Amino acid sequence: MKRSLIISFLLIGWGLGMACDCQPKESPQAAYAAADIVFVGKVINAETNWMSGGYKYIFQVERSWKMPTDTLLYLKTPLKENCGVLFEKGKSYLVYANKVFTAKETNSCSGSKAVEDAEAELQLWGEGTFPQDPKNLMMNMWTVGIAMVTGMVFLAFVVWRGSRGGRRGEERGERREERIDANP
Repeated sequence: MKRSLIISFLLIGWGLGMACDCQPKESPQAAYAAADIVFVGKVINAETNWMSGGYKYIFQVERSWKMPTDTLLYLKTPLKENCGVLFEKGKSYLVYANKVFTAKETNSCSGSKAVEDAEAELQLWGEGTFPQDPKNLMMNMWTVGIAMVTGMVFLAFVVWRGSRGGRRGEERGERREERIDANP
């Protein structure tokens, strides 16, 4: 009897310890200031993350204000009872998130909300920046690649020409010495 009572208290205490205890931000400005990443995006994939005990989302970024983003952004959030946010697939959100090591994370106290509930905040932040179109990104990658190859070919030519010119100089020097020796 005592054993089961102790176990019950431990489980209840553990459950209470896991409850969400963060405080929502007082204002949109506070939410913006506390976030590393601020963007509007549409959830295109949502799944449970059993490894970390939360959820994983993939957002198609429509525009951003803090930390420029690519077209797609991967975001983690804890379980709902641990201050997690439940985003609906196919719906757009204004998201305030933070970078934790290499991951991007948000929680229910960050101020994230559905776009239709965030009109006032969106007006405060202005237009924002739009993510780079993947087609343009590929074009830029090709341009950089071609520039790098051209630079390497030019460098190889300069090295080759220098080594070849050095030999010519040595040959010229030998010829000069022969002329000087021949004309005493």
